[in-house]
Amino acid sequence: MKLALRIQELGPTQPNYIGHCHIVLVDIDTEDSLHYHRICDLPYANLHISAQWETDRNDSHPYAWSVSYWEPYKVDIWNIEPMHKLLTKIQRGLAKLETKYGQATDFINYVARVADVLGIAHGICTDEFNYDCVIPIGQFIDHLRYQLEAELKPINEKQVA
Repeated sequence: MKLALRIQELGPTQPNYIGHCHIVLVDIDTEDSLHYHRICDLPYANLHISAQWETDRNDSHPYAWSVSYWEPYKVDIWNIEPMHKLLTKIQRGLAKLETKYGQATDFINYVARVADVLGIAHGICTDEFNYDCVIPIGQFIDHLRYQLEAELKPINEKQVA
């Protein structure tokens, strides 16, 4: 399995409500890196990197960053262990990076650190022609920053006016 990150959702859940960003892990086909598919096997299935923000505040920015499982199909004693092991691995890896570099300063930095802990080297973005492109993780992080800034700019400009 070759993991990559992909933005699943970015925006407010409703007008004048809380905004959110969900990033999911996908599997890039090793033979053809132009194709990817949703991961259905544990421990990576339904694992999200997420954040939220207020849409009615000045200087809105993402907070409540987390890595968690969203809407898993079924959790029982047999599959909770691999999920727990992966979350523990992520928590320990983030703690090591925090010791080395200090706390993550924003959501973008947090996503980059999670990708580093999981050894993820690629991301997937959609180009202007609505095609999905596999790109190096550094470019994906820049793409995420651009998308997030574009999402927050109207909110922050509206509050200033």
